[in-house]
Amino acid sequence: MKLKQTALLVALTCCISTAFAADEAKSTYDTSDGSCSAAKVVYEYKPDSLFRVNVQMGYVTDIALKPGETITYLGAGDTKRWLIDQSSVGSTSHIYIKPLAKGISTNMIINTNQRTYRLYLVSVTSNYTPIVEFSFPDEAFQKMMARPLPWKSKEEKLFYDIYMEKKDGAYALKKLNRKYKVKKHGKLEKTLYPAEIFDDGTRTYILMPQSNKYDLPVLYNVDYENKMTLVNYRIKNGYIIADRVFRKARLCYTPKTYLDILPSDVLYGGAEN
Repeated sequence: MKLKQTALLVALTCCISTAFAADEAKSTYDTSDGSCSAAKVVYEYKPDSLFRVNVQMGYVTDIALKPGETITYLGAGDTKRWLIDQSSVGSTSHIYIKPLAKGISTNMIINTNQRTYRLYLVSVTSNYTPIVEFSFPDEAFQKMMARPLPWKSKEEKLFYDIYMEKKDGAYALKKLNRKYKVKKHGKLEKTLYPAEIFDDGTRTYILMPQSNKYDLPVLYNVDYENKMTLVNYRIKNGYIIADRVFRKARLCYTPKTYLDILPSDVLYGGAEN
């Protein structure tokens, strides 16, 4: 695959990994849960969670909302010992917070025309957070999934063909099985190994590495009696795609050099490589 295509597929696959592997949202996120960039902490927005903001007497903390949002409500549990102000810079709404005492805490709720932010404010004596921002990966992913056809590129169409399925007129992520192992036979460099193996319950996808341009293997099905049968498959943008799921498959490079592919829960004689 071309470098540009590979980069796009990696980025899109990261979205999938995030969607599948995301843990349940925490009740409260600390600054250590956010990512740091210069003087700011960036939290991944969760609609039902609290986000801690460390503030300090004599300093102002800047809460920057998502560009395009308009504040419709702003309130705090303790309004007597906190100075709270707001302003806009371009299309971005900012809220400025300063405590009037040490060792105090309260909560804050910010409603906008798009969402609600819930903050947990803590007055500290050092290491306050000058700037707080939010990222919205879940919304960006959903927006990408909702984008109407046609595709902007062949790479995006490939992504949808492999990783997505259409249900009730909308695209949703397939449930992919990646639990496979390989067993090497003969002298075979690991640079020739598949970069990825998975199935969607109907088809099996084997992604060959970019470096392997000339030694592509032949795919066989191996039955319970160890008899090999050539499989109907196609090669598309580096993927070997077979219209079936295997109990055991074999990628043959030469008669004496091949890789056996099995589900990881299937026992196999000999050590794995």
